[in-house]
Amino acid sequence: MKIIFSRKGFDSGYGGVPSPILPAGSTVSLPIPSPFGRPLSDLRFGNEPLGEMVNELTCGRVATTQSVHLDPDLVAATVPRLPGWSAAFGQTSSAQGHLRNQNIGLGWSAVQ
Repeated sequence: MKIIFSRKGFDSGYGGVPSPILPAGSTVSLPIPSPFGRPLSDLRFGNEPLGEMVNELTCGRVATTQSVHLDPDLVAATVPRLPGWSAAFGQTSSAQGHLRNQNIGLGWSAVQ
């Protein structure tokens, strides 16, 4: 078995906060800012708007209108889905090369 630890959240260039662990112990993966995504205001975490949480966590540095890319895209309830949706985790550039060098490839799936 291989376990992949992947730091997710906004780094210093994108809001400067890690993905939070909430008081009840649940976690939420913060989406990555991207000009080719959807606005944070479209996203939900449980019954809560994710954009408001991110705005509060970043002390207003990331607005609810910020466009983001869902990666990882692990929770079906984040946005309305088409039938057959499946969770996704993707990497590019050096991060993808590192996974490839560790023989991580097609066939791996996220646990929901």
